[in-house]
Amino acid sequence: MTTTVLRVAAAGLGVILIGYGVTLTIRSVAQPDWRSMIVWLAGGVLGHDAVLAPLWLGMWWMVRRSLRGRAYHVPVAVGLAFTAVLALLAVPVLAPRPNGQRPVDNPTLLDRPYGLGLLITLALVWAAVIATIAVGRLRATHSRRRTHTDADVGIDIHTTTTPSDNDTEETS
Repeated sequence: MTTTVLRVAAAGLGVILIGYGVTLTIRSVAQPDWRSMIVWLAGGVLGHDAVLAPLWLGMWWMVRRSLRGRAYHVPVAVGLAFTAVLALLAVPVLAPRPNGQRPVDNPTLLDRPYGLGLLITLALVWAAVIATIAVGRLRATHSRRRTHTDADVGIDIHTTTTPSDNDTEETS
């Protein structure tokens, strides 16, 4: 019940914020810019549906197939997805410029080592992937050890009985 109320409230807030954004857009965009804005929005949707989604599905299929039966295929797939998104976001700032020049109208644009920032971010992403895999392996190893230890003592961890179940005997 509480989850449903929270979901409805979040959806309502989302609809209100979308309406506010559309209202601001209608008020602030000049008439000649409507066409370019619609082309830009449609290009984003088509670019996602025609390029990014099939690439993601193909990458997921390849990871699933090449790492079949291994528990770490999900962290690897997520790491690859983050890598792809970060690389895509970095294209505008890392793409070569004519004669290596910065844009003339804004000299502060592109004033950082974006390539280094991308490499550091990717290193953090893959460190998180490796840490996730390591924690999963440690948990699995610990779980197997505990199961074997309990089995050696004669405790069946898959059945639960209460003292009252063993103490009462039914007579017919």
